[in-house]
Amino acid sequence: MVDQLLLFVVDGLSLGIPVERVEEVLRRHPVTRVPLAPLSVAGLLNLRGSIVSAIDLRDRLHRPPVDRDQQRMHVVVRAGGTLYSLLVDRIEDVHVILPNTRAAVPERLRPEVQVLSRGVVSFPDRVVLELDVDRLVEA
Repeated sequence: MVDQLLLFVVDGLSLGIPVERVEEVLRRHPVTRVPLAPLSVAGLLNLRGSIVSAIDLRDRLHRPPVDRDQQRMHVVVRAGGTLYSLLVDRIEDVHVILPNTRAAVPERLRPEVQVLSRGVVSFPDRVVLELDVDRLVEA
């Protein structure tokens, strides 16, 4: 099996997750805010009758919030048998990971970002931080 990453952008950061973890990608899907929920929980969305928690990756990665009116995209993933939506600014593409292009997470990253990362992947035009889906959706 060929390793592939779905690449996306959050506050100008090039990020990716393994495509085998992605269920689907949604545009402009309404999210209902939840009172007293942690900031990283943007709210809930109804996905064909299933209630899905939307996780704001800007908050999880300690990035500044966006204007509430800005349209963001949902990357729907499955973790522990449950669906979650990861809110991202923009979807880029799916890229194949070539041999010897993965490296460990740099030690100089902030600890709260290191714990959410699996490593970095080098592509000809950029370096992408590969995120750990299970850690992203943890409470």
